[in-house]
Amino acid sequence: MLSADGNTVIGYTFEVPAAADAALLAQTGWAPGARVEVSVTAVDSEPDKVDD
Repeated sequence: MLSADGNTVIGYTFEVPAAADAALLAQTGWAPGARVEVSVTAVDSEPDKVDD
């Protein structure tokens, strides 16, 4: 998938495990069993360079 500016977006959906660490749950606000969607945008730092 591409973002509006043409960069690659990689998305993941996962379920928070029932036995998730309490510190992780406190930091993120997630609940055990919740489905969480995260994405990363990959930006080409050298757009004019040809990959070999």
